[in-house]
Amino acid sequence: MKKLRLGIIGFGKHGSHYVRRYLETDDCENIELVALAENNQTRLDYARKHLKGVKLFDDAIEMLDSGLIDACQIVVPHFDHSHYAVECFKRGIHVLCEKPLCVNASEVRKLLNEHKKYKDVVFGVMLNQRKNPLYIKLKELIDNKTYGEVKMINWEITDWYRTQTYFDESYWHGTWIGEGGGLFINQAIHQLDLWQWLFGMPQKVLTKFGYGVGHDIETEDEGVVYLEYENGTRGVFVSATDRVCGRNVLEIYTDKARISVEKRRIVINEIIEDVKDLENDYRRMYKKPKEKETVIEITEHDPKHEGVVNDFADAVLNKKELKIKAEEGYNSVALCNAIYLSSFLNKEITIPCDEELYNKELEERRKNSHYREKARNSLSGILSSYDDGVINGYTNRIIK
Repeated sequence: MKKLRLGIIGFGKHGSHYVRRYLETDDCENIELVALAENNQTRLDYARKHLKGVKLFDDAIEMLDSGLIDACQIVVPHFDHSHYAVECFKRGIHVLCEKPLCVNASEVRKLLNEHKKYKDVVFGVMLNQRKNPLYIKLKELIDNKTYGEVKMINWEITDWYRTQTYFDESYWHGTWIGEGGGLFINQAIHQLDLWQWLFGMPQKVLTKFGYGVGHDIETEDEGVVYLEYENGTRGVFVSATDRVCGRNVLEIYTDKARISVEKRRIVINEIIEDVKDLENDYRRMYKKPKEKETVIEITEHDPKHEGVVNDFADAVLNKKELKIKAEEGYNSVALCNAIYLSSFLNKEITIPCDEELYNKELEERRKNSHYREKARNSLSGILSSYDDGVINGYTNRIIK
């Protein structure tokens, strides 16, 4: 079967993660990694020593013009996503872009409008949490109103722990100039995407951020967000990268049940007694209605990033409909913008937020921001992986 000839722009920690997947596992069997572009000479020299059979470029545009690739995966700092995506469009090269598509919702719209000029170019975004069978099942329960309407949501996602070394060895993470934010635009945006995917976009947000609480960084590493919907549904979203013993727990209260989601389980405590019976019995005014507990164990494999990549390859090679189109990346950025603006101004923000004001406030912070110049040539994390538990395991096809 024909494979998709892929080039990657970016050989940092995350880009090299994909390199390992493509060269050392069979998880993406329809992908052939043929080219890699990296403008950092230290990392490029490292790639020359360790990668076989991959054409290396010190200029991404030269790779795009080489004729070697059919598709490009963009794995560079956030503010460069749009530029390289457009350059791919112009050359008829299919694009799979890391999240967020852009830092600014206004820029995302421009990018999506530009893509409309190139109907034959497949354009996807790496929202890998959408592939998790846990959240797919949860969405089915919510969309079908299996347990009624959603009334209240609490999500604590504090297991995004990052060491100080994670930031010290990166020239752009945790800086306004390079990342355009911190925890919420980089890590927690995954759960914010799931939030709006599961529950829809809220009407208002109120944010309290902690900037550099547990790390020596410019941006936020803790945050609490209150979200309110037009129909009265309310929610609280709590996240952090500085909590060693963090967890990922989602609780959803509906008019018929409490749904708790943690790890690989969905626990449903369903009300099985008519609440009106309690209202009419004054002797039971302090009693809760009877409930039944149901546990749904998720045993299916979570394909994570590789699931998105395989869907992308299938869309290009077999003309299948792309499951996670780039358009899906807009709402999470728009929600992020409103959350940041609320923190910037210390006030409640209505969605959609004032994009011009958000852009202005962000640029003010970027003016006084600085890259970590000493970290530009760091090789920390290159060809490592945050998940060595892949189904097929890693082989030794990369030169040690």
